[in-house]
Amino acid sequence: MAVNRKGPLMPEVPWPWARDSVNSLEDEDNFGLADLGRLEQQYANEPAAFRELRHRAATARDQIEAINTIKQTRPAMFADPQFNLAKRLASAQKAKQSLEPRMALYKESTRERINEQAVNVIGREYSERAVNSYVNANSNSLESQAAGASAAQQGYGSLAEQRGNILNQMQGLRQESMTAAGEYMKNRGVNPAAQETLQGNAAQMKDLAQQLIPITLAMQQLKQQGLDPQGRQRALIGAGDKAAGVLSYNAMEDEMKSGKGLGALNPVELRKREADAAERLIKALEELRNSAGKTKEELEELNKNAETAAKEFEEVGEARKMPGGGDRYASEKIIAGTVAEALGIITSAFQNIAINQPMQMVSNVAGAANLENQKYDMWHSALQGNMADRLSLGAWEIGNEFGVQQAGRKDLVHGAKIASNVITAGLGVAQMATGAAGAGGTVLGNNVVENVAQGAKSAISGIAGGVEEGAAWYRQTEKARLRIDATQAVVGASKALNYIPGRQLQGYRDYVMGLNETAGQMGGQVGEDFLNEAGGTDFMERMQTQGVGLKEMGALSAQGVQAMGSMFRSNQVIGAAQLENIGFGTADQNMKRMGILGAAGTGDPMQNLGKLVEEGMQRGLNSSKAIDMIVENTARMTEETVRAGGAADPTDWLAKTILGAIDKSNPNKEMAGSIAFQTFQSNEAARHNIATSFPGIINVDRNMKDMGLGTDRMSAALLTQIPTAMLNAYKDKPEAELKEFFEGRGIQTQNMDPSLFKGGKIIDILNKNAAVGELAQQSGVGYATGSPGALVEELLKNKENKEITNALISGKNLDVLTTEQRNMRAGVAGGLALSGKNVAATFADVASLLGIQTEKETNTTLGEMDAQGNTGRAAAQMEKRIGNVATVGQAREGGRLLGADAGGVEGIKNLAETGREAFEKAGANAEAAWTTAASKTAANFGESAMLLNKASGRLDEVATKLIEGTDAMKVVSQSFGAVMRKYMNELTGKTDKPKKKLGH
Repeated sequence: MAVNRKGPLMPEVPWPWARDSVNSLEDEDNFGLADLGRLEQQYANEPAAFRELRHRAATARDQIEAINTIKQTRPAMFADPQFNLAKRLASAQKAKQSLEPRMALYKESTRERINEQAVNVIGREYSERAVNSYVNANSNSLESQAAGASAAQQGYGSLAEQRGNILNQMQGLRQESMTAAGEYMKNRGVNPAAQETLQGNAAQMKDLAQQLIPITLAMQQLKQQGLDPQGRQRALIGAGDKAAGVLSYNAMEDEMKSGKGLGALNPVELRKREADAAERLIKALEELRNSAGKTKEELEELNKNAETAAKEFEEVGEARKMPGGGDRYASEKIIAGTVAEALGIITSAFQNIAINQPMQMVSNVAGAANLENQKYDMWHSALQGNMADRLSLGAWEIGNEFGVQQAGRKDLVHGAKIASNVITAGLGVAQMATGAAGAGGTVLGNNVVENVAQGAKSAISGIAGGVEEGAAWYRQTEKARLRIDATQAVVGASKALNYIPGRQLQGYRDYVMGLNETAGQMGGQVGEDFLNEAGGTDFMERMQTQGVGLKEMGALSAQGVQAMGSMFRSNQVIGAAQLENIGFGTADQNMKRMGILGAAGTGDPMQNLGKLVEEGMQRGLNSSKAIDMIVENTARMTEETVRAGGAADPTDWLAKTILGAIDKSNPNKEMAGSIAFQTFQSNEAARHNIATSFPGIINVDRNMKDMGLGTDRMSAALLTQIPTAMLNAYKDKPEAELKEFFEGRGIQTQNMDPSLFKGGKIIDILNKNAAVGELAQQSGVGYATGSPGALVEELLKNKENKEITNALISGKNLDVLTTEQRNMRAGVAGGLALSGKNVAATFADVASLLGIQTEKETNTTLGEMDAQGNTGRAAAQMEKRIGNVATVGQAREGGRLLGADAGGVEGIKNLAETGREAFEKAGANAEAAWTTAASKTAANFGESAMLLNKASGRLDEVATKLIEGTDAMKVVSQSFGAVMRKYMNELTGKTDKPKKKLGH
């Protein structure tokens, strides 16, 4: 797009790039907005022809500006004929004058064309046809059908009025939208006013169309039921015609009985009368056809003659249709019809007996075989761990009993039907006898021939029906089918009833099977204890509290065992998830952190991680990066300490002491923490230096003097050498354990003052001397500077004065110090600086070793953070883990049903018992039983199929033998019921299903 240079020289004529689409409805049924959006995109894309004109116009404009500038600044050059600038200026101006109107015309014509297309789009999309299409497309949902059924109660008239009002509103919206579409595009793109109108009207159209859906469906339903005005009128007319027919028939019947009118004529006379009436009717119609030139009176006479002839023709025709009247072949027709119907009855009976029943017998065999296949698959599925199938195994026995019961009731039905057919046949014979005797010819309102014919049909129907029903009873086609259906119904009901407890038991089984894999890695009693705890319902309740999923528990447990080995405990997974929920990394990250700590020390990894996280959080080290740094450094130092000897866990002391030396003013918390760890570790050698150098000798002498060791320099050296972290891990230990620790390292404690071992006094003295040794490190010039001991005493003396201790440590705000204190600090700081040490970090490290720590940013504990449930983080975690809560609750209920309230091992044993007994009680020959049953059934089926032509009925035995052939399933059902009965009492009460129907 060319740069818009303002001014009268060359006004900008850009292509109107459109920016905001009117298509604000998300679905496709937006009544034209999508098409308008596409038109908008067409309008927004600059055509190549316009772009060429614009480029040429821009070139002309640039030439005009350049030449005019030369004309004003360098008139001589402009006048120089060598450059011919005046001619070039005139040419550029001519081009500008030609191109600008063409560009404006091109833009205007495009806009008009787009607006015309927009009007056409709206006209089409708002048409009644489009609305009807929308209504039809959205009428198939259950909601729409229900709404239509509800609306039908309003009546057709009310619905028609509502529909008319809605269509009128739509027509108004159509006109308004077409007007707006005509102004859809302005010079620079979408017209905001038109856009607002089109959007609003489209939304209204969609709302009105939605209202039309139930109204249209209701009107269609009422019309199908004949409840619309035209339907009601047709019904009334039809009822009137029927009434007239009844009256006409009754009048004709009276004439026939009384021998008056047409009733006095015999069939031959009626037939002749009918032919005469037909000739008169044809003649009258011919006269009407040739009535040109007749007067009004003559035409009226012709019409009356024609109507009279037509009426006479219809009356004679009706008379011939009456029983006994008119048709000489009526009796023959009745007899022929009776024979035809009798043949149909006999053919139908033969079809059922010879074809349908044998086919049903084969179908019953297939149905019974399929039942057996389902039973076979369910048994295997149950043994492979499908708990819903295990619960439903007992239904097969109950289903079989129910099928036998229903089949027995079918015998009563067969007997009743045969009795009914016998009665029908007897009545038919009686009716035939009555008709043959000519008893008035009016039995049941019919003549003699019809009585005989109907009696014959009844007799044949009763006999054929009795034979057909008797064959079905003998062959047991219906009984076998009913027995199969009944069994299938009971099994289906059992599956439906057991669906929820089956899902609960399945969840628990899958969970503990996953735990078993982890327990196998742990081995021995440790694995057994893990299964008992993690598989118990109490532990699963804790999982729900933290939202730990079943699969997550298995995966994190396996990860913990792999990383920590014997240090892993199941509650660590809960702790890892709890830290995630509070906001300190994922559960997976926290398990890895515990793995690092567990592999390095002797303490509980979960407790140590919690202490490290809490200590770091209180000092501003909240990020995962910072926590990982704390964990890795603490673990490394813990491992070094533990490997040096000692059973106490130094992790807690290390975290508190080192993090207590963090420079609070450093905005990079991770760097501040790293410096603190590095400083502690790098100065460890100075604290325990026993070399023959001046600092080493002084360190040993200091401890030898303060411990009252006299000349026992060896014990003093050994005391000096104990790692700081290991030493402080024993601070709160009993006196006997502390002495045992020292003596175990070769230190003679007999000659030491006993009071040193009370309240950790000896460790405080050793920490103080270690702090002096850390400050008195050998400088680069070969001597120690300042008075480290005096500085340590000064720190201890002002331990409660934060201003002085902060100044001594950091070197900031030194005005709060006395001259002596400043000189004291400067002397020691110089020596440390010459040794290349970080002075402030070393001072902070020494102060922390003495129990003087930097202030915390917060004193909030992890427990307090966990209790703050009403936070965005807590809500997000609940949303993330709510599915786990539900799934664990499902499996927990399954565990409770299996007795896991007493521990996971009990639940697992009971679970295994259900499968083991089901398998063992079925016997080692369970598969052979199925094979034998299938073979015998196949043999019976083959033999029966060959004897079908003899109607032997052998197939009735096949389905029964197949169902009863596998006694193994009966044993399985009984054994499973015995195992589960103990744990299903409460479940039975919950689902309110009787024990006998459950088969338990």
